[in-house]
Amino acid sequence: MSHSTLGEVYRYSTKFEEALEAYRKALDIFEGGDDQENIARVRQQRGVCYMELGRYEDAKADLLSSLRFYEASGNVRDYPRCLQRLARLYIRQHDLEQSRRLFDKAMQEASKSRDIDTIVVSLVRVARLEVDEGASSQTVREFYARLEQIIQEHQYQNPQHLGQMKMILSHALFREKELREALSLYAEGMADIAAQRRGPYLVSDYLREIEERIEQLPKSDRLAWYQALRMEWTKRGIQQTHPEMISFCSIGERTATMADKAT
Repeated sequence: MSHSTLGEVYRYSTKFEEALEAYRKALDIFEGGDDQENIARVRQQRGVCYMELGRYEDAKADLLSSLRFYEASGNVRDYPRCLQRLARLYIRQHDLEQSRRLFDKAMQEASKSRDIDTIVVSLVRVARLEVDEGASSQTVREFYARLEQIIQEHQYQNPQHLGQMKMILSHALFREKELREALSLYAEGMADIAAQRRGPYLVSDYLREIEERIEQLPKSDRLAWYQALRMEWTKRGIQQTHPEMISFCSIGERTATMADKAT
């Protein structure tokens, strides 16, 4: 296994320090041979790793270096992907305007190479930015409709991103007190997310978002939410692949029952 591939294995396993060491060894080899294409590829990967470690300036230096190479060399495949990763970095740095601009540019550039995955991921990220800034459910529904259109036109098979969009719409609906629809979409969205096994996606992060919303409900309503989620996920067989989701509901049910009795 090459050092760069090993770095990716470590990064996807969230072993970021080990990944950095593997990337360093890979760059030593590629820089020695003046292999600019692979240097740009590894620097982009290392930039993502730095971002996860909170080393934002190091991340920006690597991503901008790769971006300049891809733009100059006319690499239409990696250029939009690097734009998207740089946009994610600006989210971490709370520069949301710059992040939106880069996501939009990533979608425009990705359309040239028909990189549907980059278009979809960028669209979901922008929708999340909008809802976090207070966008209405109607605005999110427009993103949702656009995503569904892309999925149908290109027979896109990754349920992860549709699940994320459902979660985003749920957040907007919850804020607007449209609780019945929000609950239904939370259940569906998490099931879609759990069905996707590619990539370093952590189900626990999404469960935490749901828990934060449930905690905002009156104590008397919390039990019904946990029960509804468990019923939907059990019906879909989630307990076979993600038993932690069912445990999340069981623990929540017990906690909600105890809290309700204490009032």
